[in-house]
Amino acid sequence: MNDMKLIMENFDKKIKLKQELLKEVNLNGMTNQDILALLEEYGRSVWVVFDTETMGFDQVKNQITEIAGIAIDVGNWETDPQEIETYHKKITLSRSTTRSLDWYVQQALKTSTPLIRDPLKGRPNPFELLDMTGYFEVNPSIDPQTGKVNYGKLDASVPHVDELEALSGFYKFISKFGDNTIICAHNATFDMQMVNTRMHGKSPRYRVFDTLPLIQYFLIPTLHALAAQGNEEAIAKLDVIKNVWKNGRVVYSASLGKVRDMYGVTGQWHSALADVQMTIQVAKYVIQELKANPDLDISEFHDAAVRKKRGYKSNPAKKLKAAAGLEDMEALADQLQQHAQDAGRELSDGDALSLAKQMRAEWAREKLEKKGQGWKPSGREKRRRKIKKKDAFERSRLDLDSPEGRALEIPPTGN
Repeated sequence: MNDMKLIMENFDKKIKLKQELLKEVNLNGMTNQDILALLEEYGRSVWVVFDTETMGFDQVKNQITEIAGIAIDVGNWETDPQEIETYHKKITLSRSTTRSLDWYVQQALKTSTPLIRDPLKGRPNPFELLDMTGYFEVNPSIDPQTGKVNYGKLDASVPHVDELEALSGFYKFISKFGDNTIICAHNATFDMQMVNTRMHGKSPRYRVFDTLPLIQYFLIPTLHALAAQGNEEAIAKLDVIKNVWKNGRVVYSASLGKVRDMYGVTGQWHSALADVQMTIQVAKYVIQELKANPDLDISEFHDAAVRKKRGYKSNPAKKLKAAAGLEDMEALADQLQQHAQDAGRELSDGDALSLAKQMRAEWAREKLEKKGQGWKPSGREKRRRKIKKKDAFERSRLDLDSPEGRALEIPPTGN
């Protein structure tokens, strides 16, 4: 009975979070014809391709420093997408970020260490991120009279505003183009989760298209299928995105930078606006590649990519060792997906498997507690508890129910 209660609580929590974040299409199991039909349907809507730059991957602790979006008329990707309007804001640094920067300036000046290098080994340097993303020209100094730290020259060509104002303004920008607008990003799940967390779960829901699984599940399998037929151009493209690990394992990267190089797309790198422009160009080439091969059978390579994403072990010895547990896990994941379908909800293969793993870990913990063996939290659990304690983040944010917060109210969406 407790197990079933745990399943329902975890499942409902996961579903609620997914619904709050995005309305994303599950691309698993589709054929080339399926994805092209979906793209044709989406091709009748305006796309807003966007990207964020952040101070890290912790959505509570690390702020967003830049957000950019370009609304485009894709024209079913038959020709170059036509730009309609651009949204671009840089975000003023929060108190926690400036405290971290002040500390690094002090350490760098004391030790005569260049600021964009790590003054203390083993500690992350926030200035490296800000320098890499072009937030400002790093040239730190300390005012001898006030003791205030000057970090460097800001980019005056882009407005710098409060984080919540920038994110709210972004959704106001999207609302101009109607409820059927498609939000697109490379690794959209991370960006959408980041934006939603920083907005305290207040972001509206739109249809989201992620170019990362499009490349993983369709472009790379298409190139493999063509290469298997002896297509030299496909073989050359695969060589560009191929990585060989130290153990000899060969993998094919779906990163934006690698695919950009494969198609010879030029431009700047690691700023939100430049990444958006790059994403648009890469998406155009990827979709046109798929359109050129509508009847190609990619099922063998597509299924392999999906299995790899779902957590299959590549090492044969590890695969045998984990086979029994993985089979049980997938059975539980299938049950969760069926439960979601019966409830009129959507749960992707990856999310279902992840949820199944979480539940099995919870059951193992309860089993140990019942035996009196105790339980030590994992590193992930320790981090989760640490994040939970950072209630200063919530207190420091603008109250959305205040007059100032209502002034930033976002237009509702029908999705």
